[in-house]
Formats: sequence, structure tokens, C-alpha cells
Amino acid sequence: SKMDPWVDAVIVGAGPIGLIAALELKRHGINATVIDKRPIPECRDQKRSKAVMIHARTMELLENVQMLQPFLSRGLAINKFVILSQDGSLLAQMNTDSLNSNYNFVLSLPQSIVEDVLLEACELLGIEVQWGRKLVKCSHTVDEVLLSVRSLKGGGEYSSDSDDSDSDSHDSYDKIGFDSVSKKKKKHKEREYGPSASASRGLGKKKGTGSSSSSSSSSSSSYERGGSEDDVEVEEEDELVHCKWLLGCDGNKSQVRQSLNIAFQDEELEQIILMITGVKLTINDTYDPHVVGAISVMHSGGLVGIQPEPHGLNTILLEWPIDREDDIPTDSLRLAFFQNILDKKVPYMDIKLKESVSMMKVRTKQRCVKKLRRGRVFLVGDAAHTLSPASTVGINSGIQDVINLCWKLGLVMKGVGRSELLDSYEAERLPVSTQLLNSSISATRAANSTSSLTRRFHEQSLAAIGMFEHLQAKMVQIIGMLDVSYRHSPIVLYKPSHHSIFQSFSTHTRAGDRAPDCPLAGPPDADINKKAKKKKPKTGKKPPVLVAAEEDPDDDDDEDEIEGDGTHTSNEGGKYAGQRLYHEFLSTKHSILMIHNGPSLTELQGWADLSVKLRDFYGNWVQTILVLPPSVLPSTYSVHDFDRVVVDHTGNVFDLYGKSKALYVIRPDLYIGCILAGSKCTEERLRKYFGTIFFC
Repeated sequence: SKMDPWVDAVIVGAGPIGLIAALELKRHGINATVIDKRPIPECRDQKRSKAVMIHARTMELLENVQMLQPFLSRGLAINKFVILSQDGSLLAQMNTDSLNSNYNFVLSLPQSIVEDVLLEACELLGIEVQWGRKLVKCSHTVDEVLLSVRSLKGGGEYSSDSDDSDSDSHDSYDKIGFDSVSKKKKKHKEREYGPSASASRGLGKKKGTGSSSSSSSSSSSSYERGGSEDDVEVEEEDELVHCKWLLGCDGNKSQVRQSLNIAFQDEELEQIILMITGVKLTINDTYDPHVVGAISVMHSGGLVGIQPEPHGLNTILLEWPIDREDDIPTDSLRLAFFQNILDKKVPYMDIKLKESVSMMKVRTKQRCVKKLRRGRVFLVGDAAHTLSPASTVGINSGIQDVINLCWKLGLVMKGVGRSELLDSYEAERLPVSTQLLNSSISATRAANSTSSLTRRFHEQSLAAIGMFEHLQAKMVQIIGMLDVSYRHSPIVLYKPSHHSIFQSFSTHTRAGDRAPDCPLAGPPDADINKKAKKKKPKTGKKPPVLVAAEEDPDDDDDEDEIEGDGTHTSNEGGKYAGQRLYHEFLSTKHSILMIHNGPSLTELQGWADLSVKLRDFYGNWVQTILVLPPSVLPSTYSVHDFDRVVVDHTGNVFDLYGKSKALYVIRPDLYIGCILAGSKCTEERLRKYFGTIFFC
């Protein structure tokens, strides 16, 4: 069957990043069409499965969008990371137990499981993935994106997202219209959208009408204009699809990126990784990854990595010299080939390989594009940036791209968000991707250096991390990706004059940083709960949910089952028991955290008046959350003036967010949009911030 030729949004690529993008857009009320050139999802072909590592910040975001629990139930939590020298001596050992997150571990699981979970979620929500449909070319106009899509009859194409061997050998397409190479062509006149089109959904300008607010949002002068508004030529066997927005989630050989000629930055590094997944093995107990944690060996012939997987399996990564590629078997990789390498590189581990799920050679270039957006087209995940598989952060960076983009695109498509909101996707994510790339390349070059002096310095630097507790604490935050900050963003207000992309070495939480999480466990306040349940709010909204009951210290039923020092199984996981601050933010709304820690009834009434005004003005797009100490009596305020009321029995919220009068605006992606303190907590300043987000 043919595709619908008129759709709101198209996602190219049904890997983990594309599927999460579809689910997240659905959560924001947007239906996206997903296409993929593969004949079947990769999770149905276990031989092609790769292992992935999900870091703490990514788990926080996945929890917030209600996608995390299936991964936790099927994954393996790793809380130790060991770095060894070439001879097996210990350079550094890091424990993530001190990570300032509920998810103080790294979650290991096969990509096949990740895709399977996401596909199940898509099926439940009615999101259809159209397999065997290949994007041939795309172009964009001021008002829409034009796609030439080919149905691959009798099957699709398999392509490893990490195999970048021929990603540069692509045609150069015309900047205006599609490049035509066939003798037989179809000509399609651009026509307006059908009667179901709605400007409020961001469908843009129609012929004979003025531009809608969301249409003008994409015609910013900072973006190039491509495509033809009058004639678009496609091959006779292809379909022409019109959409308002396009997300390129199609890996590092991205056809979206190639069609639009989006260039890469100058810094890049090519490497070959040999990977074997789902491995059953025996190993010297001293180096058992299911006991000591994930292992990295700094070998002069290339990194050796051993990562534990669920069910006692493992993933092994071997970095291979580019100039020795001819030594790799060309027909197929065999277990004996990997066994021979391990015997030579790490004989002291006494590894004996028994069987595996898959073996593959991954030739990739670590690199990043110069632009993440061109008009109505966005690059996401590996389509925009490719890191070494050994770094384990690739899928995490892609998921964080998705979460950053989708709440903004959802607002714009509904006609609520401002045009500048979409500009901030590139402004926020590109510096982060560039920094991750530079760090990954620097680490790879240092580890593979032929200079004994460089290698010695690198090893001593790693050893210093293990020796000094404060350095190890900072490194653990980096491993968890909790240090990523958007302080430089154009939609973050009231930020410090000096700021950096990462907050690892910053002592205070600032606007643009990750919103800290903490437990809220404490004794229930019966009066407040009864008041919330019995008295109906004036606005007719459901009564807010207040604090959770006290945690029972003797109840061990929900504790994780420890299998060793370095790993443990993960269930509903996390180190914070019961209700947490992040639970108050489970919404697509902006959350306004109102900190009140004083006895002043006048100040408390001021918060109530401000809350009512904000809720009336912004409606369903914001929620107000009042934070109180237990000393404030419920009789002094009405809980129904706020969306939520939190009584901070433990003092955790005040410790993290300060004990003085303050307002924190928490974005849907759990980053702080602005901070107002003291006399600056005014409606005028809040409206100035929201003026960068909403049309108001």
C-alpha cells in the first residue's frame, strides 16, 4: 500500500532513536510517520544485535517520558568501572554508588531488547513503522518538506548504523529540487493540504491564505531555503510525500543529511572496532566482569573492553589498527579469530570463548556535523554525530537529542511555541555533541599513541583519578552524563555571565543545568491530605497528590538483588525509596517550583496569588509546585491555589534548591529554564522567560 502523501511529521529510521522520537512526539500529541529501509526490525535478527549502555541522565529522562521500566526489568546494572594497564595492573577503579541520581549505575542490555521494547510500545499506541521504505532524496521549502520514498519490494536493505565505510561516497544533490537521473519521471505540482489541515497543529501556509504562526516559525532568515515551491521531480517508481517536519534518525550514513549536503566539522577520527556480543566465556576470577564491573585495558595495539550483559553474557570490543584492516577475515568472523587476539593481548585473563550471539566489524568515523537543523529538517543521533562504540555514550547522546527536540517541536506544531524555540535545539545540543566528540577523539588518540611518553602520561592521568576522591567524584558525574548543561542557551534566562557547556566543575546549580532530584520520603501530613481529598478545587481540577508516606527502613522487599561487587540485577531500581521530586515533574508541562521556607504568611499568600495568575494565563502549559517546610500549618493556605504541594520533611529540596525565597522553572526535559530569587520573584520576570517559549 502507498503512503499517505500528506502528513504532519516523518521520522526516517526506526532504530532506537527514531522509535523514541515517535513515542515522544505521540506523548506531546503529535502523530509521526516512521519509515525504515530494513525489511524487518533488527531485533528480529539476533545476529545483528549490538550491546548498549544506558547512563544515569538518560535513565532519568526515559523515566520522565515513562519509557524506563521495561529496560530496567530486562537490563543489568553496572556500578563499577575498572581501567587496567597493558600488563593487567590496576590504573583506576570507579564506583558509581556516589552518583547524584536515583539511577547510580549504568544499565547494560542488548540493542535487540531496546528495539523490541520500543516496538511493543509503538504498537500499543498505534504508531505504525513502515518497513521496506527507503528515503531516496528530500528537499525543503519555506512551508514543507518534500520526500521521494521508494518501496523496496521483496525486502529491504540491511546496513549497520556503525559501518561508515562508504558514507562519504554519495551523490551531490541539487540544492533546489531533486536531482533527476532517470529517463522516466513524474511531475507533481505542489498543492495545498486537505481539509484536515490545521494551522494550530503547525501545518503552515496554504495557497491563498496568510501564514499561520507556526508556518512563519520555519521561515527564519537564519536557515537556507531549498527545494522548489512549484515543481518537484521524482522517479516514476517512487512516491512523493509532503510533510511539515522531518527528523533524520537514520544513522551515520544518513540519507537525510546527504540529501541536504550538511557538512561535517573538520575534527574527525577513523577507527575499526571488532565487536562480539552475547558471549559466554570463562575467565580468571580476578577479572570477571560480573564481579569487578566493566573492564577497559589500555593496550598499545588498541583498547580491549569487556562489558557484562544480562544473564551472565558479555560484550567484548577490540580496537583494531586501520593499517591492518587486511588482516581481518573477509568472508566471516570466527570465534577462533577473537580468541587468538585475546590470547595475545590479555593472556593473564585466561579468557576462553564458548559461544556468542553476533560478531561484527565496525568501521566508523568519529565526527559531528556543523548544523543540526536546516529549515524544517532536523538531524538526530548518529545522523548528526558519531562517537566510538567504546565510549558507550552514542545512544545516550541520541536519546538526549530526541528529548530536547520533541517538547519544542510539539509546542510549535500546536501553534503554541515560538519560532525561536526550534533554533534552541541546535544551540543547546550541538556544543554538547562537539565537546563529546573532542573528548572521545582525544582519549582515543592518547590511548593509541605510539609515543611511550604520551602513553605514560595518559596512564598516570588515569591513575590520578583513582587516587584522588574529588577527581573520581567528578569523573563519576561525567560517566552519568549529569554534567551536561545548557547555560549557554538563548532560551535560558538569568544565567551567570561566565558559563560552560558542562557543570562538572561548578559548585552551584544555575539556570541551564540539570534540575537536581532527591527523595521526599517523610511522615504523611494527614490534615493536608484530607483537605486535598475532601475539598474540591475552585478551578474544577483534580486535587493534587501530596507527599508519600514514610519509608519503612525494615522493608527490604524492593531492594536490588546483588550478584557481585560490580553488577546487580535491576528491577524497579534506584537508590531513592518512595516518592521523589522528579515524580512531581512527570508531565509535558513546564513546572514552576516555588520555594517557601519562612514563617511569613504574606509571602505565602503572594505565592498563592502568583500561582493563580500563572495557571489562569498559561492554562495547561504550566504547573505550579509549592515547596514548604513541615513547620508551615496547612490552615495558613489553600492547597488548591497550586497544582501540587510538597512538604519537604527531609530538607532535601531546600538543601539542593536553597532555603531562601526562589522560583525555579523546570522545563519538560528536566533542565532549569530560569531561576528567580528574592525580590526578583515577580510575575513580570516570569512572563519574560515564558515569552521566549510561548506566544503570549
